[in-house]
Amino acid sequence: MEKKELKNLLRKKGMRATENRMRVLLFAKKQKHPIGIEVFKKEFPKINEVTLYRMATDFVEKGIWLACDVGHGHTDFESAHKPHHHHAVCESCGIIEEVYGCQNECQFLTSMKRDAKKFTLLHTPRTAVFGLCHSCSSS
Repeated sequence: MEKKELKNLLRKKGMRATENRMRVLLFAKKQKHPIGIEVFKKEFPKINEVTLYRMATDFVEKGIWLACDVGHGHTDFESAHKPHHHHAVCESCGIIEEVYGCQNECQFLTSMKRDAKKFTLLHTPRTAVFGLCHSCSSS
């Protein structure tokens, strides 16, 4: 997304297109996998940590970002506008690969909707599976 598209997206979601929000969104858009607040703190040291958390919370609540648990002990964030995918995470080095093996509503969600007895609505999951990457498995 370009700056103009991001401004329009923020305004459409009822948010002001501040310089800090724009910078954070543009940086996040360039990432190849979900990232945590620590990465944003390193990239934007002049933006207060509380402000970064507040931004992330607002972006998730407005449907701009998704909150992901990829086993790093904290919440990571990624764009909610990516095609449906899951994450493969190396248990040794922690690298993350987005896996686009299933189309739209995957078999996992279909099965969950069928088997869940206490839920009327389930959202499309962003699942993380864990294993070893090529580098770690060969060492």
